[in-house]
Amino acid sequence: MSNLKTLLMLCVGAVLLTGTVSAADLSGKWSGTATAKTPDGETNDGTAWVVLTQSGNALTGTAGPSADKQSPITDGKVDGDTVVFKVQVEDNVAVVTMRVVGDTLKGQAVIE
Repeated sequence: MSNLKTLLMLCVGAVLLTGTVSAADLSGKWSGTATAKTPDGETNDGTAWVVLTQSGNALTGTAGPSADKQSPITDGKVDGDTVVFKVQVEDNVAVVTMRVVGDTLKGQAVIE
């Protein structure tokens, strides 16, 4: 599956990915808006792009603020309806954990 999907990502908060999700294969291009929440409660809107490739339970790909600014996904895995991966965000690492709910992926991305 290589269709464009929508991504809403909160850097410290909830992540919501919408589109056509197949429990068997989450591979594809995802893009959309990102809302980052700072520790003091401020929010900043931006964009997010994720390209996922699933092979069995292994998940690889890239993620970043645009199609041109991508960082490799590491430690990616799919366990049933749960997706977990890490991605470099400037000098930090974000741990993204999501769950398949209907045709969306919901969860959070937390900066380590």
